[in-house]
Amino acid sequence: MGPALPVYLEALSDLGPAMIEAGCIEITKRMRRFPAPGDIRESIPARQEYAGLPQLTYPEVSKTERDEAIELMRPFVEELRRRISVEAKKLSPWRFYGSTPSHRSIAEQKEILRKRGFLK
Repeated sequence: MGPALPVYLEALSDLGPAMIEAGCIEITKRMRRFPAPGDIRESIPARQEYAGLPQLTYPEVSKTERDEAIELMRPFVEELRRRISVEAKKLSPWRFYGSTPSHRSIAEQKEILRKRGFLK
């Protein structure tokens, strides 16, 4: 079957794997000989015709267009950042000190943790 394989590959090259598989499944149900590429094509069920959305292509965007879009969106982005910051402060009951030093001594911090039930 060596020389026939390139012929099959070329004849079915525009079909997707799912369509070829569906055609082969259908054709093997009723054929007694090895199917030709045309037999496979004719056996593809109608539901397999749709192979998904074509790949989207977008036009190239120039640096000028990109910069203009960024400037146009800047007020909206800044307002969104401000709102998120305000809402985050409302939601968080915890205060995280991170790398800034605590204004309480270690003993005071331990006492607070004991009162809250974190230390014995």
